[in-house]
Amino acid sequence: MIKGIGVDICDLRRLNHLDQLAKKILHVDEFSLYLSKGNDKAKREFVGGRFAVKEAFVKAAGYKSFKEICCLNDENGLSLIHIWRCRRIALCR
Repeated sequence: MIKGIGVDICDLRRLNHLDQLAKKILHVDEFSLYLSKGNDKAKREFVGGRFAVKEAFVKAAGYKSFKEICCLNDENGLSLIHIWRCRRIALCR
């Protein structure tokens, strides 16, 4: 049952110390993608997007740890949210 709908956005201008933030909130698999980004703008957008996804998921599911939440895309671009130590529990576009 849906109890509410919301929008989570992230002001990219407020993201400072990108590498520290990335290490704090990204899962190991996400962090390797972050490192592959070619420039600071792409890195900032990646971290901001992952932060917004994880914040929305934490609010909706009541889950606590950002680092155990991993959002990756399959070969068709579908976003998959994985909770490590659990099985995949959510699909989103």
